[in-house]
Amino acid sequence: MVFYDTIDVIGHHFMKFHPPKMPYISPTDFETYSGVMAATYRLQDRLLGELLQLAGPETTVIVLSDHGFYSDHRRPLEQDVPPEHRAAHEAAWHRPFGVLAMGGPGIVHGRNQHVYGASLLDITPTALALLGLPLGSDMDGRALMEVLDQPVKPETLFGWDQHAGEAGLHPPEMRMDPFESRDALDQLVALGYMADVSGDNRTKIDLARRETRFNLAVVNMTTGHPDVAATLYGELSRERPDEPRYVLGQARCLYLCTQFDDAAAVVRDFLARNSGNAEAHLLLAGTLALANRHDEAATELVAIERRYADRMDLAPGLGDVCSMLRRWDDADRHYRRAAAHDPSDTHVLIGLARAAIGRKQLEEAVDFCLRAVEIQHVLPEAHHLLGVALTWMGDYDHAIKSFNVAVSMQPGSLDSHRFLASIYRHLHDPKNASRHRVIAEKLISDKAQGGIGAEFLTRDAPMGPQDWSRHMGGPAQAGLAQHGQDEPR
Repeated sequence: MVFYDTIDVIGHHFMKFHPPKMPYISPTDFETYSGVMAATYRLQDRLLGELLQLAGPETTVIVLSDHGFYSDHRRPLEQDVPPEHRAAHEAAWHRPFGVLAMGGPGIVHGRNQHVYGASLLDITPTALALLGLPLGSDMDGRALMEVLDQPVKPETLFGWDQHAGEAGLHPPEMRMDPFESRDALDQLVALGYMADVSGDNRTKIDLARRETRFNLAVVNMTTGHPDVAATLYGELSRERPDEPRYVLGQARCLYLCTQFDDAAAVVRDFLARNSGNAEAHLLLAGTLALANRHDEAATELVAIERRYADRMDLAPGLGDVCSMLRRWDDADRHYRRAAAHDPSDTHVLIGLARAAIGRKQLEEAVDFCLRAVEIQHVLPEAHHLLGVALTWMGDYDHAIKSFNVAVSMQPGSLDSHRFLASIYRHLHDPKNASRHRVIAEKLISDKAQGGIGAEFLTRDAPMGPQDWSRHMGGPAQAGLAQHGQDEPR
């Protein structure tokens, strides 16, 4: 394995000078540095060519990158960034889609051979399959069997994560929290037993402590524990009340816990000191929409549209808020603006699909979903929306397949299970209907224990499972049952 970091490193320094000229680049700097990136790519191509020549035709080669680099109008504006935000700012230059090219023995040949939906997680399973080695059963990716020139059924081995026993860790009683150790050192400094660390080092230590808690909050928020995350974000917000990531993270967790008034209060307090933060205004509008305070949300939305009319990057968020308000034509308008700016943005394609379903343009919704999963296969929401559109079109077999793909990628996809329960009930398959109903009820219970409000969980999406059940003459609570009932409701 050979790792080249030249393009990434040079890109962060010189992509801003690449044609077309960015408005903030001086003519002199543009003339001096505008050819750097093209020269860097030529150098990389030469290095790759030399490697291929040395490897020889008997070697199977995989060339990949985990991301690309924006080089057009989507490049972010240059700005002074504090140290704690530098990584996020640099990541903003990364185009989410990288490259994948394969050739040599074992790989299908042909100029027009393409592979769709590959992810970074698929590289190791594919390499193992090419080497004739078994795959781990706990690997999240898949072997890209469609690129192999011979059918292969790789062996699958158990994953270590599924087995109890030693894992190379210290026993619990010997593990040391590094930040508790830092507190102990602070106490020794206070008592005069040792000198304090320098100001610069202390700043770095404090930053590390905050960022560790921030990362822990992100993990809890994305794994269904917004109540825990809200507490962590709250502690960070009290330390740094003007740090958007902390404050807005706390607000997002609060509205996931259906504490909409508290979430709105957090955002309003932040905006009182940071009125120019567009993302906070969008979050406030979305929070008000989720709280069914639609008039207030609509007023906030109008203010955002007027104040930030030239902010193309806000178009997806504006579309999201319009979707929450079920203003489908406005949502479609904002999403289409965003799609014109970046046609490969899967979030925007999913938004267009959701708006199309809301407008009952079902074939259009199917097209947007298929375009999204062609760009990025692992998109459970796209597969779910595809299932929704197909269900309303009466194509139950393909709808069931789409929902099953969605739940295979995201087992916690509640509405997918609810739709499956309703479809199977309609098809007079009580066994499968009951199975998905039970899963849906357990998901509601588990998520409620994680701090997500039951009202928020059972709120029906536009043309959702309850709408469809009523449309088909069934009961309103599609896919859910009261305790003690045998038949799915």
